[in-house]
Amino acid sequence: MTGIPPGGPVIQIEDVARFYRVYDAAHGHPTAEELQRDYLDPGSPGLHHLAVIRNVSGVTIAKALAAHPQIFAQAKRCMAVLPRVRERVATALRTLGRLYPKSQFPPVTVAVSRGKPAGVADATGVIIGLEASCAADYLNPNVEDRFVHEIAHEYTHVQQALQSPALYNESKPTVLDASLIEGAAEFTATLITGEVAFHSPFAPSAETRDRAIEAQFVADEDKTDLSQWIDNGTLTEPGDLGYWVGYRIVRSYYEHAADKRAALRDILEMKDPKAFLARSGWHPAAAPDLSSPVGLWAPTDGKGKPLGLIRIFEQNGAFYGRIEPTSPSDDSTDRCTRCSGDRKDQPVIGLVIMRHLTLKDGEYVGGDILDPRSGWVYRCKFRMVEGGLKLRMRGYLGISLLGHTMTWVRVNPATMKPY
Repeated sequence: MTGIPPGGPVIQIEDVARFYRVYDAAHGHPTAEELQRDYLDPGSPGLHHLAVIRNVSGVTIAKALAAHPQIFAQAKRCMAVLPRVRERVATALRTLGRLYPKSQFPPVTVAVSRGKPAGVADATGVIIGLEASCAADYLNPNVEDRFVHEIAHEYTHVQQALQSPALYNESKPTVLDASLIEGAAEFTATLITGEVAFHSPFAPSAETRDRAIEAQFVADEDKTDLSQWIDNGTLTEPGDLGYWVGYRIVRSYYEHAADKRAALRDILEMKDPKAFLARSGWHPAAAPDLSSPVGLWAPTDGKGKPLGLIRIFEQNGAFYGRIEPTSPSDDSTDRCTRCSGDRKDQPVIGLVIMRHLTLKDGEYVGGDILDPRSGWVYRCKFRMVEGGLKLRMRGYLGISLLGHTMTWVRVNPATMKPY
């Protein structure tokens, strides 16, 4: 199907309702025969396709129900978000069609499977496994956002299957091949859904591991054993570091490209992963993780003039910021004479002025920030914008409405200039 249908993308959800009619009638314990006869056999074309390609039958669903009854019982809660998901997906796909006019939009089928897969796509369409997607809270605690991202991710795979079938359907892909296929889907999903502060659920827990993980990726990129990189997560624990590294490579390619639409076309129509990697500008741990605020930042005045450097770092799940020297000539003897408490008379260079912020619903909140010139401490919060290249910092006394907002820009530590 070329072009988005007038009423939006076709999202088939009737299979879900039929499954739960069978499920409820059997008080949560339908037999394999009931599942086959009353759920699968009268199902949609998408469900029948899933049954063929992923071994879904009354028997396999019954086994999954017996092994993991809770994920099927809890999946009902995700049905409620599907109408809003449909609206947001339509908006995202209009963006995809505008940025990549060759896009095609076959139907989406949301169905209940055998506990996996969460999502699958080929040239015929997208199939989302409700119970698997609903159980994978680590992907995104916001269920609506999770489904929107997942469908956008799978629609990227549709384009790959149509435009680069040899690569997408390769029977023995290398680690690099598979990681770039998934990384392209992750990046494109964030692009078309507007996830400006996207945090990959597949990222390692500590930034200090980035270099070691990516160096190992380079060592493994030509291997066809994907077990350390792809499809090694569970319903409750992330794995799939290949998704994360692939996302960083694809994002680097896009950021280095002057023509963004041409870059997206290259991403979706990728034929030669080795050549793509060579042109991406990516090197192990070289690209900043734009999903995280960790890194070097320059607060700016109302005219965009930098006012100094702050390094944001993470400690025990909270975010802090300390003053960094802007050059070797910075006077490290200056002290915060107006500060109080443990920061009284401490050197300004190296002083931690932002403390205790944590991520909640896409915003970093619950902390405070010190003005070392006056010694005043303000409550603060910030949100990353423009794809993680800037953040909006708001400091206030009392209520947020009565405060002041500043823009901080991310700085490349190699050049000491904004990215």
